[in-house]
Amino acid sequence: MKITKMRVDGRTIVMERTSKEGQLVYEGIDENKTEEIIFDKKKESFYKSILNKTVRKPNKKEKDKRKIAINKEITELMSAVLHQEKPNLKLHNLKSLDKNALTQLFKHDFQKTISYPPHKNAEHVKFCLADLAVEAIQGIDATNPDWAKLFEMLKPYTDWAESYIHFKQTTIQKSIEQNKIQSAHSPRKLVLHKYATAFLEGRVMGYESLAAKYRLADLAESFKVVDLNKDKNANYEIKKILQQHQRNILSKLKTDPELNQYGIEVKKYIERYFPIKSKPKRNKHSRADFLKKELIESTVKQQFKNAVYHYVLEQGKMEAYNLTSPKTKDLQNIRAGEAFSFKFINACAFASNNLKTILNPECEKDILFKNDFIQNLPDSTTRPNVVQKMIPFFSDEIQNVNFNEAIWAIRGSIQKIRNEVYHCKKHAWEKILKIKGFEYRPNMKYADTEMKDLMDNDIAKIPVFIEEKLKSSGVVRFYKQEDLQSIWERKQGFSLLTTDAPFVPSFKRVFAKGHDYQTSRNRKYDLALTIFDRLEYGEEKFRARYFLTKLVYYQQFMPWFTTDSSAFREAANFVLHLNKNRQQDAKAFTNIREVEKSELPRDYMSYVQGQIAIHEDATEDTPNHFEKFINQVFIKGFDKYMITSDLVFIQSPENQELEQSEIEEMRFDIQVTPSFLKNKDDYIAFWTFCKMLDAKHLSELRNEMIKYNGDLTEEQEIIGLALLGVDSRENDWKQFFSSEQEYEDVMKGYVGDALYEREPYRQSDGKTPVLFRGVEQARKYGTETVIQRLFDANPEFKVSQSNIAEWEQQKETIEGTIKRRKDLHDAWAENPKKPQSDAFLKEYKACCEAIDAYNWHKNKATLVYVNELHHLLIDILGRLVGYVAIADRDFQCMANQYLKSSGHTERVDSWINTTRKNRPDYIEKLDIFMNKAGLFVSEKNGRNYIAHLNYLSPKHKYSLLYLFEKLREMLKYDRKLKNAVTKSLIDLLDKHGMCVVFANLKNNKHRLVIASLKPKKLRHLSGKKLNDSYIETNQVSEEYCSIVKALLEM
Repeated sequence: MKITKMRVDGRTIVMERTSKEGQLVYEGIDENKTEEIIFDKKKESFYKSILNKTVRKPNKKEKDKRKIAINKEITELMSAVLHQEKPNLKLHNLKSLDKNALTQLFKHDFQKTISYPPHKNAEHVKFCLADLAVEAIQGIDATNPDWAKLFEMLKPYTDWAESYIHFKQTTIQKSIEQNKIQSAHSPRKLVLHKYATAFLEGRVMGYESLAAKYRLADLAESFKVVDLNKDKNANYEIKKILQQHQRNILSKLKTDPELNQYGIEVKKYIERYFPIKSKPKRNKHSRADFLKKELIESTVKQQFKNAVYHYVLEQGKMEAYNLTSPKTKDLQNIRAGEAFSFKFINACAFASNNLKTILNPECEKDILFKNDFIQNLPDSTTRPNVVQKMIPFFSDEIQNVNFNEAIWAIRGSIQKIRNEVYHCKKHAWEKILKIKGFEYRPNMKYADTEMKDLMDNDIAKIPVFIEEKLKSSGVVRFYKQEDLQSIWERKQGFSLLTTDAPFVPSFKRVFAKGHDYQTSRNRKYDLALTIFDRLEYGEEKFRARYFLTKLVYYQQFMPWFTTDSSAFREAANFVLHLNKNRQQDAKAFTNIREVEKSELPRDYMSYVQGQIAIHEDATEDTPNHFEKFINQVFIKGFDKYMITSDLVFIQSPENQELEQSEIEEMRFDIQVTPSFLKNKDDYIAFWTFCKMLDAKHLSELRNEMIKYNGDLTEEQEIIGLALLGVDSRENDWKQFFSSEQEYEDVMKGYVGDALYEREPYRQSDGKTPVLFRGVEQARKYGTETVIQRLFDANPEFKVSQSNIAEWEQQKETIEGTIKRRKDLHDAWAENPKKPQSDAFLKEYKACCEAIDAYNWHKNKATLVYVNELHHLLIDILGRLVGYVAIADRDFQCMANQYLKSSGHTERVDSWINTTRKNRPDYIEKLDIFMNKAGLFVSEKNGRNYIAHLNYLSPKHKYSLLYLFEKLREMLKYDRKLKNAVTKSLIDLLDKHGMCVVFANLKNNKHRLVIASLKPKKLRHLSGKKLNDSYIETNQVSEEYCSIVKALLEM
């Protein structure tokens, strides 16, 4: 049963934990309300739980209206019995059933005799609900029911229910009260403190003696009688043997806290490798190894060690945040703050690597360190090349500013943010992101530099950025200029701030789901929509429509809708009534109220999330009603906005037959007034920092800001400004290449057989180079060297003549193939359950395969796959950096706990402090301690290699898989973190459309070896089968998987 995060009487319930007790409180009110909430406010949830245990649910696919009515009738009747309230029911359906049919309405347990003690030490009372209910229902007068008599006949059931509820309430109350933050004086913490002290003082910790006292050898001997061929039943036997062993040494466990803690670790070991609730994942012989004394002892020893390490880290973190008696809110704030910090650390690593790419890609030092930065500054000969590489980040105007001021300002904006966020402490974000000065000359201020002028130029160019997007997306080719101009003349204008609400659905989801709701033949919801009629991504005019609609959604509709209470209220109440009137979803929305006047959208969405969660937990429903509800609200709201704002013309793009010269001369009057203008000088440094990021990192920072702190609105606008200009393209190859020869030299790395001399790598004049997105991104953000090294080692991955020939040949037929698949899909969608002929399915599958083949040849010929490789590489390196940030935090906590225990007053804030020359005595001792413990210090080189993104250096020595191995070694102090490293790579490749399987670590000396890397499958036609096989297509090509595998292993 879900209790916390729910709302009662308009207030959110939260769990508050202290070192004394756990308690339920209302958010913002520091008063224990556990008893009131459990025994009064939440009692209805207990009744719902009882009802769900009592009455059978109808099959979700049930269509027999009479059966549905019968189930509704028995449910309402039993609810009335529980509440002792007269129902407004006619029992004709129930009275028409015979004894057997009535009995089957109840769940199995209530068809049998139930025996229970009404209270402790009382004699058991017995009853059979099915028998009582059959007699009561069959004996009642349907036209004039005597409800009091029926309630009396079912009293044994209601007595049991009240007894059961009281027991549950009392149990939950005790559980909540005992769910406290363990104090330093709890038995477990005292044991961990003792071992942590021994660890920090370098003394022997004595795990072996605990194994002997626990009689681990006897336990292992007992396991030998288990028949491992029985799979899951064997796990039950193993659990029973462990429980009996614990009983045999119970007196020792009670009097020896250390032995008791050791027993807890043994229990964790057995639960992990021999779980009760899942089937064994290992074969019989492998499982037998896990029952041997030696393996149990070594693994449990490591578990115990990890618990000690975790205790030390926990104490270090409490000290870093100045917490002595932390509460739940304190711990939640720490987690949220760390998540936000790690996102910034990732962005700082990316930005500093871009600075390194600009100055010297071969540098393997930290470019933000003053000495390393100065050593890599260009001389007068190389400066023009450096300035050329700055242009894609800051536009041509960067050539006209003082170079030294600009490059030092860029370095300062990244360095100052990184130095703040890397420290394990509470951060004052409103100050961190308002950097005034930087190193170059004494008292150098951002407001006194030409970076201020560059930022002013960016602000002034907001209309130009929007114009560029309208032109590059093809929008101006399909809409009249005056219609487009009308968009910016709406009262909502154009906002750099999208929203401050954390639950807002993406445009992609709103558009796709809106289309489903509007066009589905089996319409489940009538949202009365008008603008979501077409969803054909392939057409050029549709892409223009999609882009323009998306621009309106994010920059106009969303900031208005999430702050305008009346517009949000109208859409939300419409959708709420729609769901309440739908039989399938009505229960989830029964207790949800309408939006109150002046209630903020974000507050109402939080309320709805809580209320629906109560229903889904109580009824064990799995559908995410909240997500569906919010999607519907925004779909309806956006549809209404487009209509009332006279923007319906966006639905009907028509080719305006414009000449290129007309497009180039087209201008719009767009007025944008960011709220940060009054404090503009405070954000020059943050704007400079943002200009060093790509769209992905900027979007992630903004999204994290919305979740973490909705008050950082001006900072979000700065990110919005940077997003407008990031990767702004006019297809000007000269921004990235100093000459045609340099362009050709780079293109040879991607394209074979001198194909770069012809289309599609030259414009229609046969001379002018074409700048592809993948080439631009890889060159700008430093992945070009790695990708070209990959292609040089594997020339078969380059674009070939056959790729282009296949693409050009398939161009002639692809539109017909796409249309034919759509026709076949539409025919299937009219009646999905209708059996289809093999000929139909074969044709559909052939269309899918032809479209897949075309898409791959097109993506390869136009170097889209280079762009995909670039983004995959950046994602992988970002994930590695994130784990290093966690290790940095843990090093700081552990090192400072060592210094504290050794009587030193000094503290460290990074590994850097331990590597400097002429180290003080306390650093020497810390280094010796860490080396002896085998933690952190031995991995400095690996840490720096990952943190500084040296993998992108032309001199890089290690494969990506090797870096993941080093990271696992670095995090060996935390088993969960260590295992999460490999899982994160699996998840990341999954996100990019691939499934990876690694070979057994133990068999490969704990090296990561790829056993297989294959495309993820997309299943068509709701699982229809052809020759016993599903009709599936690949999310990516087999060849792309081969390329990625080679990249990971290179």
